[in-house]
Parts: sequence; C-alpha cells; structure tokens
Amino acid sequence: MNPVPTGATPWGPLSAQVLRHALDTASPDHILDVAATLFARQGISATTMRQIAITAGLSRAWLYRKYPSRDLIVQAVLLREGARTAATLIEADDPDTPTVAAVTRTVVHVIYTLRTNPLLRRILDTEREMVSAYLTADSGPLLASAAGSLESYLRNRAGLTEQHSRIAAETIVRLIISIGLMPNALLDFDQRDQVQEFIERVIPPFLDATNVEDR
Repeated sequence: MNPVPTGATPWGPLSAQVLRHALDTASPDHILDVAATLFARQGISATTMRQIAITAGLSRAWLYRKYPSRDLIVQAVLLREGARTAATLIEADDPDTPTVAAVTRTVVHVIYTLRTNPLLRRILDTEREMVSAYLTADSGPLLASAAGSLESYLRNRAGLTEQHSRIAAETIVRLIISIGLMPNALLDFDQRDQVQEFIERVIPPFLDATNVEDR
C-alpha cells in the first residue's frame, strides 16, 4: 500500500486516517462512473435511475438495492469528486513553499477545476437555479467553514493577525466562488494561464502583512 501524504491545506488539515477514508471513497465504482458520465452529458434532472441501470448493464432492482435513490448517487458522485480534489491538494502542499505561493497555487487549482470539470460545468449549465438557490440560501455553513479553515491556515502558516486573516480568507473564498461559477467577462478563466496571471496579481496583496494595519 502506498504511503498516505498528510499535512495542512488552505482548507484545513487532513490526517492520514481522514485522507485514507477519502481515497477509499474515491475508489473506482462502475455505477458512479456511469452516472457521472450521464450527468455530465445531459444533466442530473434528465438522468433517470432506469438510464443509469441500463447504461451500467445492471437491473434496476440491483441498482436500487445499492443506491435507493438518484439523490444518493448524486451525493456519492460529488463526494468522490471532492475526495479526489482533497487528495491532490494534500499531495501538492509543500511546507517549505512560501504561504503566498501555496495559497496562490491552491486557488488557481480550485478555480480551474470548477471552470473545466465536465460534471460541474454541466450541473451549472442545466441546474443553475438549483446552484444559485443553494449559494444564496443554503450554503452559509459551508462558506463559513471554508472561510474559517482558510483563516486559521493563514494565521498559523503566515502569522497574520486575526482580523487580517479573516478579511483575506473571506475575500479569497468569495473570489473563488465568483470566478469559478460566473460567466467570463474580459478574461477567459477557462484558460489556466489566464487564471494563473489573474490570481498571481490579486492574491499576494491580501497576504502581505506590511500592507495592512489592523484597527
């Protein structure tokens, strides 16, 4: 068995046990592969349990025994995508890398993933009302958790003050959501080099303690 990397990412630390669980959850599953392909091709709402069963070469009865509803398949697919992303972030985080470089690289990776992942893009194209409702009404705890983890990371890794790290974390998380989910304007954020150039110009000032005097 390959060793499991551990460490802190800008969105919180992952222990060997947690990461192993994430990797196990992300293990290949034919049903989830088929469902993810259908979701990406035609959207979640247009995909039925019958279609998933037929495409996977299974009986509907067997599929329902493993996954009693389509919602559970959707959750499993998204959980697997998230686990895979978490694993890559852990592997990419080097404690010897300066904080600005580590955060910048992570933000670029997350935004580019949001912009180019076929499943996520299809969900945004076909289920935009659902996503918008979730972000505006139901995502408070998720946003608070993401911003809180980043705020703690910035204080511990970069030595920023509490207020400075709070402002930086809040700004970065909202920036990721905005760029990751909204249409392009002047820049093409579907191109990694343009994401990289934008983030490298925007993020560093928020993490420079000499530029901010806390009140």
